[in-house]
Amino acid sequence: MHQLIASPLLGQYLLLRPGHAKGVAIPESRFEELRTAVTEDRSAPAWLAEATRAAWQMPMPTGPLQDNLIVRERSTYGYAKASWEINLGCDHDCGFCYLGEKRFECLDWDDKTHACLRAWAGK
Repeated sequence: MHQLIASPLLGQYLLLRPGHAKGVAIPESRFEELRTAVTEDRSAPAWLAEATRAAWQMPMPTGPLQDNLIVRERSTYGYAKASWEINLGCDHDCGFCYLGEKRFECLDWDDKTHACLRAWAGK
C-alpha cells in the first residue's frame, strides 16, 4: 500500500498520507519532481523525507519511491477527484466487491451530504 499521495487539487498541489487529516502544500515544481521520480523509478528527493518527518513524524519509507508514493494526474475537467464510503450497502452487485453481504444499510442522500459537509468542515 502507498504511504503517500501527491495530488493536484484545484490549482494547488498536495502531499497527503492516507488515514491522516493533515496534508502538505507543495509547489508545482516539487509535484513535477515527484511525478518524474515515480515515472522514471528514481529515488525520493531529500526534501520529501524532511516533509514527511515534519508533517507526520514519519521517516521516509525505504525501497523504490513508486512503491511508497502514488502521484495523481491532473484532471482534464478542472475539478478535484475524490472517493468516499460512508455506508455498508450499495445498489450494485459487483463480483469483486469487498463488502460481501449487501444489507443496504445506507444513509439517504441528505444524510450523506450532511455527513460529508461536516467532515469537510472538520466538525
